[in-house]
Amino acid sequence: MSVMLQDPQRHLIWLDGEHIRLLFKPKFNEFDKFLKEVRAVDGRSWDGKHNIFPLKSAADVRSLAEAWDIPVSPEVELLEAWNTYVGMVQRGEYNVHMQNKSVVITFDYNATLISVIHHYVPGVSWKGSLGVYKAPEESVNEAIKFAHEFELTVDPEIEARIQKAVDDAKELYEHSTLLYWEHFDIPGLVKPLRPYQRAAVAYIRRVRRCILADQPGLGKTAESISTVILDESLPVVVVCKNRLKETLREDFLDFYPNLNITILNGGRRQEIPKSDVVIVNYDIASQRREDLLEHGFNALIVDESHYIKNGKKRSTCTGCGHKVNSNAVNCKGCGKTGIKVNTRWGVRRTDAVMRLSMSLPPEALVLLLTGTPINIRPGELVRQLECIDRLDIFGGEWRFRKRYCPDNKTALNLQELNTKLRENCFIRRKTSDVYGQLPPIQNSIQRMVLTDDQIKRYKEIENDIVEYLADKARQKAIDMGEDHDAAYWQKRNAVERAEALLRVNALRGAVVDLKYEAMLEWIDTFLETGDEPILLFAERIKVVEGIYERYREMAVKVRGDITNEQALEATHTFQEQDWCRVFAANISSAKEGFTLTKASHVAFLELMFAPTDHSQAVSRCYGRTNDPHGATAYYLLAPGTIDYDQYRLLQERQKVVDAVTDGSMELDEKQLSIEDQLIKMLEARGSNG
Repeated sequence: MSVMLQDPQRHLIWLDGEHIRLLFKPKFNEFDKFLKEVRAVDGRSWDGKHNIFPLKSAADVRSLAEAWDIPVSPEVELLEAWNTYVGMVQRGEYNVHMQNKSVVITFDYNATLISVIHHYVPGVSWKGSLGVYKAPEESVNEAIKFAHEFELTVDPEIEARIQKAVDDAKELYEHSTLLYWEHFDIPGLVKPLRPYQRAAVAYIRRVRRCILADQPGLGKTAESISTVILDESLPVVVVCKNRLKETLREDFLDFYPNLNITILNGGRRQEIPKSDVVIVNYDIASQRREDLLEHGFNALIVDESHYIKNGKKRSTCTGCGHKVNSNAVNCKGCGKTGIKVNTRWGVRRTDAVMRLSMSLPPEALVLLLTGTPINIRPGELVRQLECIDRLDIFGGEWRFRKRYCPDNKTALNLQELNTKLRENCFIRRKTSDVYGQLPPIQNSIQRMVLTDDQIKRYKEIENDIVEYLADKARQKAIDMGEDHDAAYWQKRNAVERAEALLRVNALRGAVVDLKYEAMLEWIDTFLETGDEPILLFAERIKVVEGIYERYREMAVKVRGDITNEQALEATHTFQEQDWCRVFAANISSAKEGFTLTKASHVAFLELMFAPTDHSQAVSRCYGRTNDPHGATAYYLLAPGTIDYDQYRLLQERQKVVDAVTDGSMELDEKQLSIEDQLIKMLEARGSNG
């Protein structure tokens, strides 16, 4: 068996079966000198393109490479070390055996085995001073497979471990796909976890460090915090995007209302009060790192962990700053031994999360939450695997990239990668997998956090309207004491109601304008998180148009001024074309008569005044008999605004509508409409102010 590891673009000296090849052209004025030195290497030959050397001349070739600064493949570098140390060490009785917590592999010189051992055994490395290969204990299964493949002997004491290793890996793989787990109690939990969520908690507690990649809407937040609490690993640090800090806080409290949660804002250092959960955004995590370390934490949750997929790793000697390997003990720069290594990553948010993770002991929980662990290629997993200290399972970064994305564009051996991930540190379930455990329709509030300036602007607009309505109400009370003409008051009430409604609608419109960028960011994140389609409903045409223009390469639109034929064509396109993932429409035009069952997700960018408008819109995508699935309705609301008041009133009115539909109560015909309730609420706010 001959293995060619030719990579002339990366290495100009490489191993080719039983020979070493060189492809290098020096500067013109140095050519004669270079040719003289090449010819001096024992056994050198020329095939018309490459200089070729026998393996026994590896040391001379390595010296030539150092003199001319020629890149050398790791296999050729290893040959020199092998030739130096082979025969000088005492070999064990078996080629593969255990030593402390390491797998030790020895064999007589064999170019083929040297070429492929790194692909077979994750984390294996050549220990020149010992003349052996060593790999972490976790790689014993692969080491035994390697031995069997190439007829090497294995210590009988560890031979039995192969079946256990295979069984354990198979069990973890199957666990990562489970949709049911028996009930168990978690202290402080007020909302029960669904069976598939309990299965996730059990899996994460086994593997300790995990990428939790369930699709959006399945409850990764509840799964992660439940794992931490059940494991008694509070306090926990949660790193997330800035706009999601309040959302995560509310999600945690929804399941565990007794949690003491602190949200960090601003980069200025200050003491953090003792808390069960500390939430910090990516942007300030590096600035508040010392505060977090002083506070102390036993677990780390990283939300939207694909945000740490970038960042080149660089390790240096803390004494002189010379570049070294991350596991170096000696420094060539300053010549010191027993050095400390400083490892940093080129992207600030990645660096901050990595250093937080590295501060925890190996058995601590580190949970990465993401619906889209990769967007394009497997290499995006490298930093995430490094964060949970599982990259060595794949043989380190270089081996991972060479095996699964060799040129950073190609994606190879994907089924193997998925299997290995699930056997060690990865769990993912799709909405379609668990729809039977989900309610037919789930409502989910998504908080569109406004900036301080936006909140200030909203309060100015709201205060003007509140003052206007309160003044009108006071004046009306005075006038009614002087004039009791019924016809006059009927007309005046109608006019004043119309004026008040105009102002309420202006306030609602101002909220949409203020939260618009936050909504676009939410939609971007949803679309980046997977390949699920979504229905986006608004009230105003300009919002529908804005959404359509932003996503037109993957979108269709329906609005009131298009023909029935155009609307039907848009519906068919959405249902039938894989490229189409966004259906943008104003609610009044698309809440009825359309079948949009391709989607399981609906987002409301604006709220209507009748709860049935929303329920009818959601029902457009709710699964039919031949395509059963549930639906999740996301309400994109801005905290501290009229959004929340209107949503609360809609929920209350929905209860009444449901009760009437079920025949359990009479509808009060005198009950105020939601519009009038909003007007009265703002009037009262002004009177109380």
